[in-house]
Amino acid sequence: MRTWWNHLRQFDWRTGDVRRRANAVAISTVLHVTLAVIGACWLLPVSARPASLAIDTLWSEAASLESFDNQPLQVVPDDKTAGGDSLGQAIFLHTHSSTATDGLADMQEIGSFEWQEADVSAPQSLTQTVGLAGGQGEGEKNLKGSGAGEGNAHGNGTGNSTFFGLPVDGKRIVYVVDASRSMNHPFPGPMLTRFGRVKMELVRSIGQMTSEQEFFIVYFNDRAIPMPSRTMMPAVPGTQNMFLRWAAEVKADGQTNPEEALLLALTLRPDMIYFLTDGNFPYKVVENITKSNQNRVVINTIGFGEDKGEKLLRQIASHNWGDYQFIPGDGPES
Repeated sequence: MRTWWNHLRQFDWRTGDVRRRANAVAISTVLHVTLAVIGACWLLPVSARPASLAIDTLWSEAASLESFDNQPLQVVPDDKTAGGDSLGQAIFLHTHSSTATDGLADMQEIGSFEWQEADVSAPQSLTQTVGLAGGQGEGEKNLKGSGAGEGNAHGNGTGNSTFFGLPVDGKRIVYVVDASRSMNHPFPGPMLTRFGRVKMELVRSIGQMTSEQEFFIVYFNDRAIPMPSRTMMPAVPGTQNMFLRWAAEVKADGQTNPEEALLLALTLRPDMIYFLTDGNFPYKVVENITKSNQNRVVINTIGFGEDKGEKLLRQIASHNWGDYQFIPGDGPES
């Protein structure tokens, strides 16, 4: 006959066995559920997984290319008939404000075209045209073209790209352009400010390049503001569109220090650099750039609006096989 103590021992043993089995089942369930979730995630198609984002760049913190997706900039055929080489294709730059401080809203037909009178009172969205190719010739609207490139028609006209009157020779071209606050100073003409006028000239110059040429734009103020590319880009409609759109978005602010931008330009191993500023800068910039120019890159310099940096700009040009050009505040438009 069992005593009450034996019954209690038997009950405790069975209870402990049940508890151990329950714990084992719980652990097994959690483990299997976890493995099932991991397996399901692994078997998901690639398109269902979130894309990773890798950033490995030293370039500008200015507007990224993604920010331009909502701006209707496109390359379209130009149906004008030209007497020389065809006007080929055109970039249509749509701006969204008629009060832009850099005058972009007032940009009219530029590039290889002469200025034409137009109604600039249209609200919000103005269309500007920049010829990408064209020779000497006269079209149906008496638009005279000059520039390098091939179009859809043929003729005897030829031409070359220029930047404020300086010929754009060579295959690899870098534009180093002042984007300091002083570039917001008013400038005669439809572009309203110095910076707006320079942006227009960038569009004109890059638009007139041949497809064999490559370009790069570096703005500067206190620091370098390079276009969002790690290499020189070919002067074809797609890249011209993309990076001229970026160039139009940059704002002028800060002080004038071109050294970082010029050193960056030299690392791209261009054939020619076009360096434009309206300000002054330390003499050490002349020394450092000249010493760093081991590849004998031609550096052309342009004083814009003011000549207070003329002496240093002339020295950079003369020490680096380039030419100096001055564009006065009330000077010619091109």
